[in-house]
Amino acid sequence: MRPLQSRALLVASSLLACFSVAAQTTSTEILGTVTDATGALVPGAKVTLVRVATGERRLMSTTSTGDYSFPLIETGEYMVTVAKEGFTTQEKTAIEVQLQQKARVNFELTVGTATQTVAVLASGVELKTDDAAVGQVVENKRIVELPLNGRSIGTLAVLAAGVQYDPKYGVTDTGTSGYPIPGRAVQLVANGQRGANQQITLDGVIATDPLNNAMIFTPSIDAIEEFKVQTGSYSAEYGTNSGALVQVSLKSGTNRVHGTFYEFLRNDHMDAADYFLNFQVPVGTPLSPKNPLRRNQFGAFLSGPVRLPKVYNGKDRTFWSFSYEGLRQYQGTVTQGYFFPQAFRNGDFSALLKPQIVKWQTNPCAHHHL
Repeated sequence: MRPLQSRALLVASSLLACFSVAAQTTSTEILGTVTDATGALVPGAKVTLVRVATGERRLMSTTSTGDYSFPLIETGEYMVTVAKEGFTTQEKTAIEVQLQQKARVNFELTVGTATQTVAVLASGVELKTDDAAVGQVVENKRIVELPLNGRSIGTLAVLAAGVQYDPKYGVTDTGTSGYPIPGRAVQLVANGQRGANQQITLDGVIATDPLNNAMIFTPSIDAIEEFKVQTGSYSAEYGTNSGALVQVSLKSGTNRVHGTFYEFLRNDHMDAADYFLNFQVPVGTPLSPKNPLRRNQFGAFLSGPVRLPKVYNGKDRTFWSFSYEGLRQYQGTVTQGYFFPQAFRNGDFSALLKPQIVKWQTNPCAHHHL
């Protein structure tokens, strides 16, 4: 083997080792039961799961009770196909799976040849019968299209019922605060619980500091696929906290290279003046200019399949994604200042010995005792 090819294979193996650890979305899965027209269970049926965005396939057979399950899958659109000898092949498309959802997709096969295929377009909202969790999913459409001051995920989390900002940290979007590292921090409260009783995970990994349970590093809005806020009755695997559980899922790559470049600009030329800036200024006094503000929030998100020429083609198998966001801000604010009188500056503190009483009036209802 040539040295160049060996080095290329080494790089490819290193990349595959990194990309083989897929982002886990905990209990997100598609499951169901396969029966025939009489309601009898159909064991041994071949079930194929296809993720539409990437073309990834997973195969399994139904159990002796006619059940199948595809756990630990990514969010997005899926297609499920069931085939069994002596029955027509059934295919259900446009199955949208949200974060932490157990999507039940049942099949009822009819007698026929395996070469015949019946395609069914999934529609409507299925009743949740596999878990009792109370929560709300914020999908990618709302994440991208809703106007967010500061582009912080915390402003979307409070859309869930019973969820508010924690009064201690709340949401900081300047990127200069945060403990133990600087960054945009997010801390929430739900259903009367303290902020320290909440939990936030990022692709199944705890993303909060151990002291206050505040999310000290928040990804870019463009890098988030969707997230779910669970406020009660969630699975026992999340029993370490009594408050809300926020699960954030990041975007993964697809078979086509695509990306987003953005910049959000704010400055004082487009803002109104502070109300107290020229408050009660005497007539004829020159007005102070508006407080300076220069805020540039910019970044990019790119994704696609892993391709190494003449070495590896990751179509339908291996993907990459990249996200960067920068923040540059310069801002002036109105503050209140206290200045010593000129006599104090000259060293004369006699006014402190004889404090003057101005506009004092005697209260006729008060009793004074000498």
